[in-house]
Amino acid sequence: MKNKKSKYKTINNKLLQVILFLSFVSITCRCTPTQDQQQVKDSTLTKHSEVQVAGDSLALTIADSIMVHLGGTQAWQRTCCFRWNFFGKRRLWWDKNRQLARIEWIGDSLVAIVHIPDTTGKVWKNGQLVTHPDTLRMYLSKAVSAWINDSYWLFMPYKLKDPGVQLLYLGIDTTAKGLSTHVLQLTFEGVGETPHNKYHVYVDTQDYLVRQWDYFRHYNDTVPTLRTPWANWQWYGPVRLASDRGTRQLTEIAVYDTFPKGVFKDLSVQQTGQSQ
Repeated sequence: MKNKKSKYKTINNKLLQVILFLSFVSITCRCTPTQDQQQVKDSTLTKHSEVQVAGDSLALTIADSIMVHLGGTQAWQRTCCFRWNFFGKRRLWWDKNRQLARIEWIGDSLVAIVHIPDTTGKVWKNGQLVTHPDTLRMYLSKAVSAWINDSYWLFMPYKLKDPGVQLLYLGIDTTAKGLSTHVLQLTFEGVGETPHNKYHVYVDTQDYLVRQWDYFRHYNDTVPTLRTPWANWQWYGPVRLASDRGTRQLTEIAVYDTFPKGVFKDLSVQQTGQSQ
C-alpha cells in the first residue's frame, strides 16, 4: 500500500501469489463430496481478461480462490433455484436462470413475482391483484430493490467479479474475532442502486472463506457504518453459503434443481382453485 499510515499489513506480492497458487494445488487434491475434481480445476483456470471487472492482480486472484472454495464457477453456474428468509422480514425465491424472483413481505400481505432485468411482473396486496399501473410499477420497483439488497447479503462472495465491481487488495488484517484475513475493498462503477457504497471483505488466509464484511455508506468514508460477521458456512447441494450475520440470521436457505410446483404461479389462479 502506498499509504504508510494504513492499518493493513502488506506482504510481498510474489510471495502472496505463490501462497495462493499452493492453495489452488491443495484444493484440487482435497475435493469435498459436493465437488468433482475437474470442476475445481476448471474454475481455477478462469482468466481475468474474460470478465468485465477492474482490480489489482492480487485481489482478482483471491476472488478466484474464494470461488474455488465455494464450489467452483461451474457449480454456481449450474445451480439455478434458491430460497431464503431475509432476517425474518422477507421470504425470497430466485430462479437464477430465468431471472425471476418471488418476494413475500412477512406480516405485510404483499407478494411480488418480478422479472428482474426489466422490472415486470405481478403484485398481490392483501390477496388482491394490483392492477393500477402506477401502483404496480411502484411495488415492482420495491420488489427489485428488495431482491438486490437481500440477495447481496447471501451471495456477495459469488459476485466479486461481476461487471462494474472494482477490487483492491488492502493487505492483512484481523476480524473482530481476531482471525487473520486478507482484506479486499469493493467499490462499484455505474452498477447497482447505490454505486457510492464501499465494502471491506475479510477473507480467511487458510480456507479463503469470507469471515466478515464492513459496509461504508460512501466510498470516501473511513469508518464503517456496519460491521457484520459471515459465519456458519454450509454446503447446499454443490454450493456453499453462510447464514450467520451476528445478531441477524438468514434462515430457510434451500437450493433446488427445480422449484416446487406453484412458486411462480399466478396467485389469483391458485386462490380460485383453477389450474394454470
